[in-house]
Amino acid sequence: METIEIEISSELYQRLRPYQKELAHILELGLGRLEETSPLVTATPSPASPEQVIAVLHQVGTVGADMTTIVANLNLPDNKSWRPLQTSGQSASEIIIQQRREMTGD
Repeated sequence: METIEIEISSELYQRLRPYQKELAHILELGLGRLEETSPLVTATPSPASPEQVIAVLHQVGTVGADMTTIVANLNLPDNKSWRPLQTSGQSASEIIIQQRREMTGD
């Protein structure tokens, strides 16, 4: 047997006090219920594959779309008619080249 020491509120202490001898069983039942209802909680964590980690990161919005999704979206029929914007003045690449020259003193 192992011992775990935790801090709980006085109210919870008062509620648990009558069940003191059954606390281990109550925790076991509660943990079992939690594991059934929450896919993120497992009794024995298993190593996740890189694909599983990336899938979870996508779900929570931590990382953007993968290249396959980006390419698929770019190949949609609606996206085939995209044209570069026509603007007056220098192109972005000309501005970048000019700024690099100014930085290096060329």
